Amino acid sequence: MNRKYLAALLAAAMIFSMAPTSAYAASLRLGGTKTETTQEAAQEKKSTTKKASSTQKESEWQQEMLDSINAARKKAGLQPLKLNEDACKAAQVRAKECLKKYDHTRPNGKSLTTALDEAGVKYSYWGENINEKQATVSSTMKSWMASKGHKANILGENFDSVGFGRAKDKNGSYTWVQMFYKAK
Repeated sequence: MNRKYLAALLAAAMIFSMAPTSAYAASLRLGGTKTETTQEAAQEKKSTTKKASSTQKESEWQQEMLDSINAARKKAGLQPLKLNEDACKAAQVRAKECLKKYDHTRPNGKSLTTALDEAGVKYSYWGENINEKQATVSSTMKSWMASKGHKANILGENFDSVGFGRAKDKNGSYTWVQMFYKAK
């Protein structure tokens, strides 16, 4: 890692360390009446539709964030990043952890890279952006692009892949995570 990048990353970590900070399960009873079974099937269909809608919304905000990042990278003459499902799993873990402890170190004291390791992501270079109390992808990206260290990650020439996570706090705001890496 070059010194300039490391300094920017550390500056971003210091700045943000001072910042303020349904599960679906269906079961069909065996031996139930036809009416019960039909009602349960209708309820299951409604739950499945709600879950699909939630998943669709998940992919929509992730695609919006990826498009925003890749537009900035294109403007800077850089190659687009690829969204990686395993990196998204790691970023989602980190987003939930950041609700508990807003930091680039995990609540258990381990490095944030252990979340990538646990998700099976193979990387040779990494970076993380975290943000809290934003409601939209647009406001989050605007905040990151206004920060030298976070912008350095978004425009990092060494990265080729990314994962995103977000977790809603009790007030309805989100904690957002971007996990950048160069695939091995």
